[in-house]
Amino acid sequence: MSNTFELANDSWEPYLGTRSGNSVADAKNDWNRTYSVRGDIRAKLEKGGNIETTDPIKDLELISAAIIQTRKYTDSMIYMIQNNTVGAGLSQDLQNGWTTAWNGYRSQIGLSETTYNSWKGNALTFLKSYKNTELGTRLAVISLGRDLTSEEQSSLSANTEAKLAFDTNRITLKDQIDNAKLSLEQADKAYKTSVELRDATLDQLDANKRNSEIALDQARRDYSKLTISAPIE
Repeated sequence: MSNTFELANDSWEPYLGTRSGNSVADAKNDWNRTYSVRGDIRAKLEKGGNIETTDPIKDLELISAAIIQTRKYTDSMIYMIQNNTVGAGLSQDLQNGWTTAWNGYRSQIGLSETTYNSWKGNALTFLKSYKNTELGTRLAVISLGRDLTSEEQSSLSANTEAKLAFDTNRITLKDQIDNAKLSLEQADKAYKTSVELRDATLDQLDANKRNSEIALDQARRDYSKLTISAPIE
C-alpha cells in the first residue's frame, strides 16, 4: 500500500462506523479471523491441496469455514459502512461507492457459498458411498480367506450400503475364483494330455527307429549273401 493511500485511509477513519460504537472493532476482528483462516487454507495448499479421503469432512469444513468467515467479514464491513458519518473527509459519493462495492462482494461470496455447499453435499454423498463400497469389498475379499471377526461382522450389520457391497462382491469374487479354478483344472488336464501325447509319440518314434535298425541289419545280411567268393584265384 502506498504512503498516499495509507494517509487517505487514516483520514477516513474518524468517519468510519462512528454511529455504532462496536462496528469498527467488529470489522477489524472479522478481518483478523479472515486473514487467519486464509492462512489455514494456504497451509493446506502448500501440502498439496488434495482432500484427504480418510477424513474428508475436516478438509471440506476448512473451506466452509473460510467462506463463512469471509461472508461475516463482508457483513461487518457493510454494517460499519452503513454506520459511517459523511463529513468533510468522507463524501457521500465515496460512501455510496463503498456501499455498492461491498454489497457486490457480499453477493459474489453468497453465490460462491451456495455453489460450494451444493458441491460439498454431492462430494460427501459420493465419498460416503465410496467408503462404504470400499469397506464391503475389502471384507468380501477377506471373507474368502478366513471367517470375519465379530467386529467386522458388526461393521457390516450397522451399514446397509456396505453390507450390500459385501454380498454383491463376495458372490462376484467367488464366481471369479471358481472360474479361475476351473480354467486352471482345464489347463492342467490339457497339459497332461499334451505330455501323454508327446510321450506316446516319442515311444512310437523309438519303435519306428528300432524297426528301421532291424530292417537295416536284415538288409545288410541279405546283401552279404549276394556276394560269391571264388575258392581259388
